[in-house]
Amino acid sequence: MNGGIRRARVVLGFAAMAILGGTFLGAAQARVQSRADDQGARAILRDASGNQLGIIKFSQESGEVLVRASVQGLSPGFHGFHVHANNDPANGTGCIANSSQLSNTWFVSADGHYKLGSEVHGAHQGDMPLLLLNGTGTPDTWATSRFETDRFAVADIIGRAVIVHALADNFNNIPLGTGSDQYVANSQAAIDKTNATGNAGDRLLCGVVEATG
Repeated sequence: MNGGIRRARVVLGFAAMAILGGTFLGAAQARVQSRADDQGARAILRDASGNQLGIIKFSQESGEVLVRASVQGLSPGFHGFHVHANNDPANGTGCIANSSQLSNTWFVSADGHYKLGSEVHGAHQGDMPLLLLNGTGTPDTWATSRFETDRFAVADIIGRAVIVHALADNFNNIPLGTGSDQYVANSQAAIDKTNATGNAGDRLLCGVVEATG
């Protein structure tokens, strides 16, 4: 009987060690996850003249990223809003624009939408919901948005660029047609533009994503 009691104590001892070990391991994993969840970033948005007109904040939250946008300087209506690849930030690419030049040249240094493969627009990792300034808004009115996405982690977009466009993003919805106007009729060039960009027009605002935590 005494042997049985000793064996029980040994088993309980190992069980206690396992519980304590699991507790410490769980606590360590929780600390690692907490540090990952604390990771944040932001992009300060500026126009081609260098005026600061918005901020986008990114917060890592357990597998998803919380995005909070506050932007002014927009015309009423919807505006395309994406993370762009900014493929070579070490060599000064990113938010380069000259307000004295044509608007279709602004911020082209930020490259195309951030994506990992050959996805067409709408499925890019950097595609985000439209920003909306309602019909009574003025350029001084703030357009705000708050949403979560699992298309990227905060760590994936450090050094990339956020762009706000002049027009609405059609998310690759292509109407039929043969002309050059995306919203009346389509040429192949218009279809290609939709596949790449959502035909959201010129790049109005740009900000490089920087880590904050």
